[in-house]
Amino acid sequence: MGHEHSITIPAHSPIKVGTPNNILKNIAAYLKITKEDLVENLFYN
Repeated sequence: MGHEHSITIPAHSPIKVGTPNNILKNIAAYLKITKEDLVENLFYN
């Protein structure tokens, strides 16, 4: 962390089944938290 982190979010439809999961895993790894903690913080807090 400490620097800008960029990921590409596809704009087409439909996106592949695993793409949202891979995006969340990538962000969680950058933040050094679990994917489950990321999902909880995004959607349940």
